[in-house]
Amino acid sequence: MGSITSKIHITYEIYDPPSIVYPNDTLSGKITLSNTGNKEKKLKKVYIELLSRFEHYERLSEHDPDSLFTRKRWMEQSIFLKKYRLEHPQFIKSGEKIEIGFVIQLPSKWKPIKGKKYRDWHLALFFLQKTGLISNVGTHSKDAICILPVEQSDIPPSQIFLKKTGSSIDMSREFQEQPGKIICPRCGMENRATANFCIACRMWLTQFKFKTCSSCGKRINLNDKYCKHCGATLVNEISSI
Repeated sequence: MGSITSKIHITYEIYDPPSIVYPNDTLSGKITLSNTGNKEKKLKKVYIELLSRFEHYERLSEHDPDSLFTRKRWMEQSIFLKKYRLEHPQFIKSGEKIEIGFVIQLPSKWKPIKGKKYRDWHLALFFLQKTGLISNVGTHSKDAICILPVEQSDIPPSQIFLKKTGSSIDMSREFQEQPGKIICPRCGMENRATANFCIACRMWLTQFKFKTCSSCGKRINLNDKYCKHCGATLVNEISSI
């Protein structure tokens, strides 16, 4: 998944996107590859990877010269879970768009990465192609990475899972009518303030919550243990946006 320049733009679509996915679930959809360059490209590979992603708070080596100034830092990490190879044409012409359908089954299990030294755990599908030396997600990575709606995820799912046909979301609702509660903007169900999903309609609730630092008063991520602004230990206070 290299970062070299690519002339292939990748987008994806999930058919009938669910509100939440579980182990062994099946997802179907299509990938669209567009050749934005002025030359025909040979498609060596087209595939999907499922990764477990998170950040780890690591101590720098005492022999690292930077350790005199920075003892610890957050590092992005990924755990490979599964690869899905897709059938594809051999070439893609300049200006051409190719659609490739897929049906994939998620693994039978995965393990959320939790703890004081971990944050921002989530599962993501990477839609990849290889026309050059290294496989990559194309010209715009945000269009080719799909964050899945799974239980205990620290990151909201991709927008495609939040757009449910016929689902009316009233953004003017009061999200915290009572201490320790959050009201679902889709169905009005009262949930615990710590809930990630609505217990009634399974809507993703974390997108409407943030934590406030009791020391400096600035907004931080819901699952942060320490304030990134002042370094204070955070209290379990959750506010609505």
